[in-house]
Amino acid sequence: MYDSFTSMSPEEERTFIPFEERMQTASKSATVVGFGLAGAIGALVIIIVLAFWGPIQQTGFEEGGEGSTTSAPK
Repeated sequence: MYDSFTSMSPEEERTFIPFEERMQTASKSATVVGFGLAGAIGALVIIIVLAFWGPIQQTGFEEGGEGSTTSAPK
């Protein structure tokens, strides 16, 4: 299951197996938590965007008037 890549004896290598297994389970848990948080933040951003979606009202500008351009108040 685990390959030996050190100069330790196989008996010494076997003592590390529980730590390596714990590292793999911790990595899987961290991946699940990371994707969960990323999904929650993404959903929150979508909710905020949809909540404020609509036309932007520019205050201080007059529509229409002379010509087709809008001008700043004088």
